[in-house]
Amino acid sequence: MTREQKSLVNKIVKKYGPVLDLKANPEAMIEILRQFGPIFDDPDGGSKPGGVGSPPPCIVENERVLLDDMMAAVLKLTREVAAIKKAVTAQAK
Repeated sequence: MTREQKSLVNKIVKKYGPVLDLKANPEAMIEILRQFGPIFDDPDGGSKPGGVGSPPPCIVENERVLLDDMMAAVLKLTREVAAIKKAVTAQAK
């Protein structure tokens, strides 16, 4: 284990205790993953040595856009466009 990993484990133990009872406190796992998960992200995106074929950097920093969020935004835009279309059609009559 690296020094950084040991430090991280010590921080988690200090905050949540040496034993996690996920049946009694399942939200602890989510909190740990949200707070400390980005530390384990691979800075080069997991590309092979030399960076060949690495994806362009993401414009969203320290956040992740989930498919559910994307679909909710598309649905909202679809409803807004439909409302505008309905208003324009009503005005034209």
